[in-house]
Amino acid sequence: MSKQLSRPRPNRTSDQDRTRVVFVRQPVKQVASEAEPDLILRSILITSSVAIAATFVLAAMGAIGATLGFESALGLPQRSTTLVGAFIDGIMMISAAPGIVLSAGESLILLPLLGSLWVGVPAALLTLARPRVPGAPLPAVGSRALAVTGAVVALLVAVASVIWCLVGTAMLAGPFPSGPDGFPVWIRALETVGAVDVFLFIGLSLWCVLGFRLGIPRWAHALTSAAMVVATVIMFISMSTTVGLITEIERPRPVSRDSGQLLLGNVGDAALLAGVDDTGVGGALATGSVDFRGVESVSGRIRGLESDQVEEPPLP
Repeated sequence: MSKQLSRPRPNRTSDQDRTRVVFVRQPVKQVASEAEPDLILRSILITSSVAIAATFVLAAMGAIGATLGFESALGLPQRSTTLVGAFIDGIMMISAAPGIVLSAGESLILLPLLGSLWVGVPAALLTLARPRVPGAPLPAVGSRALAVTGAVVALLVAVASVIWCLVGTAMLAGPFPSGPDGFPVWIRALETVGAVDVFLFIGLSLWCVLGFRLGIPRWAHALTSAAMVVATVIMFISMSTTVGLITEIERPRPVSRDSGQLLLGNVGDAALLAGVDDTGVGGALATGSVDFRGVESVSGRIRGLESDQVEEPPLP
């Protein structure tokens, strides 16, 4: 809608000497009301996608930690699991990760500091990385040199992380100890490996995002991105294995009233019970119904055996 106003100039009487002012009004509120449903629908879709992706990531973390970590390390049969159970295990592993880092920091004081530095460097570089815009002129020589340097460093980080996944656990912790004597040293080494895996996974995830944002040629961008994605997936599996093993060992479990064995889960319809003695941890399937009393963890049972072996000093 428009409206014209005229104002005569001083000492002018003709219509041609008048100044015309035109006001134009647009329905701004109507445009905003039409865009509002699209914004709400987009927000709902993004939130739902993030929630579904996080659910499957946590479920995958719990399933990997239970199978490749706990069951494989103790030589147990594969237990029955569900998506909800794996999701709960993944939440427990996420909750236990800060405690694992703090426990490892008691023996290696510089580990939390170096881990924070490892995560902070790619996080800071993310603010500087700018991908190339198709059709735009090439950036300055200095920007291209920094992008190529970032790609080379990202590839070196990916290779170093994969090497750590292959030899880190075997080099520091090794297999599950056969007796209670070597358990304290083994669990401390495993906590160190788990803390390093947590920092490496977080840092590698940031390096992966950084690799997608580097302003480098297409072939180098594809190579860097593919290498970072593969290394991040391998690091995710390694972290889930170590953190899941520690979480399952420290997890409180029901104790059988008759045999004193610990309930580890179910294999089909039968309960999987584990006995802990001087020779290690052995699992067996229950033949009937089992009554339980109290809770105890596998690590607590092993530490109890270790304390029983300590000879008390003779009385004077």
